Amino acid sequence: MEHSKTKDFTISGMILEGISGSGKSTALQNILLHPTYCKKPYLTSLIFSEHHTQRILEKKDHLGTLCPQDHLDLLQNLISPLKTLHQGLTLRKWDNMAHDDHKITYIFERFHLTHVTHYTSITWDLMKETDTTLAELGAKLCICVVDENTLNARLFSRTTPCWRRYLSTFGDTDTKILDHFLLQQAQLITLSKSSSLSTLILDTSNKNPTEVAEEILSFWSIF
Repeated sequence: MEHSKTKDFTISGMILEGISGSGKSTALQNILLHPTYCKKPYLTSLIFSEHHTQRILEKKDHLGTLCPQDHLDLLQNLISPLKTLHQGLTLRKWDNMAHDDHKITYIFERFHLTHVTHYTSITWDLMKETDTTLAELGAKLCICVVDENTLNARLFSRTTPCWRRYLSTFGDTDTKILDHFLLQQAQLITLSKSSSLSTLILDTSNKNPTEVAEEILSFWSIF
């Protein structure tokens, strides 16, 4: 699907959401390696993987001490530099200039929707302000999804002890684990309807990594 190119922006971001096995991390890797992204005229970019946007809270979650403010503080700390940079462009009166050198792009892998669907310690009502801020900072949302058969193959083809221990936290059988992730995927899709961000639901089941990256870049429509 072709998307018209957005030229009038000073800051623009992509939020990559998706369950384990959906292909979001592979999509991020391939976006960063794609010639279209590499040759962009605007050089200032911030990229944060799921390790910094969500997984950094795992220890508190395991200890049972995770609270709503932990989620909000983490996401705010990541968004705050973008707000400061954007304000600086406005004060410098670069926000309406025709050239591209000063423009800012950013990508967050797993962000506010994952926090709401993955944890019981935060609700969408508490996350609405973050969603609004992301919209003000030119963000779009892509949810990578996958069909049941492909998810089954992706989840259980990895047999390392660490990965199997991780999966076992979601069920004591492969069927229960699969059901958990399919439910979480459905919740992500439902929650995206409450977001103010322009959204792409991208089925990666039968697409190669380059095709997935190209669809996301086309949807982002700033290159």
